[in-house]
Amino acid sequence: MTGVKIFIKWLAFSGLVLILGYLLRQNLTINQVVCLINEQPLDAQNAVCRQLQQLRGSPLLFRDFEHDSQTAGFLYLHNSKEAFDLQKVTKSLTGQITFFLTDQPPLFRIEQGSTLYLVTASGFLRENNAELKVPLVSDPDQFYQDRLEQINFFLISFLQQLPDQRSQIEQIRLISPQRIELVTAHFPIIIVELAQEPQQLARRFKLILTKLKPNEIDLNLQEIDLRFNLPVLRTYQSSESAQVLIDS
Repeated sequence: MTGVKIFIKWLAFSGLVLILGYLLRQNLTINQVVCLINEQPLDAQNAVCRQLQQLRGSPLLFRDFEHDSQTAGFLYLHNSKEAFDLQKVTKSLTGQITFFLTDQPPLFRIEQGSTLYLVTASGFLRENNAELKVPLVSDPDQFYQDRLEQINFFLISFLQQLPDQRSQIEQIRLISPQRIELVTAHFPIIIVELAQEPQQLARRFKLILTKLKPNEIDLNLQEIDLRFNLPVLRTYQSSESAQVLIDS
């Protein structure tokens, strides 16, 4: 009888292990994908959410989705060339995973290795889309790669403050490790510096574009230098090595 009892206990234990294993397997894999973009729920048939649905059946726990290459691939739409940023992820033991996404548009375009890329507000490179109107960063001396973090922070912080004006910026020229020139339609070249506070600079830049009328600008005016407390107006184009002179 003792042997029978042991056998029955073993069967009960084995059954319990199998049941627990089944339940864990069900809950350790993704069985439901929920998507939100800019805090708003997305329908499962939305293009990016539909791609994320492909994660169903894959491991849920002990997985860093924010740095997961498979997840990152699903956040890019090849047809429209749209890319989404993953803000955070929440997981549930019921097998549900929720992705919080943003669709912040790219802020500028830059050439890297003879290929044009769009740069998002998160600093990520995105495949170029010629139909998007964003400033082109001109960097013939490769300052961007040498000061990637500093330049990205400055340009992103500056351009984010100009949602209605940044389309007027045609080109951003990286002239030296500090000097930056902003080329806009119908305005003289506007000179700024990488060390300046980008939010404050954006307010000054916006003021010029909104208060200064192109048809009222002296045709001889070549530059507006914003590196000083007050704008410096020049009727010649200065160089980085030249002595700073106030022409007018």
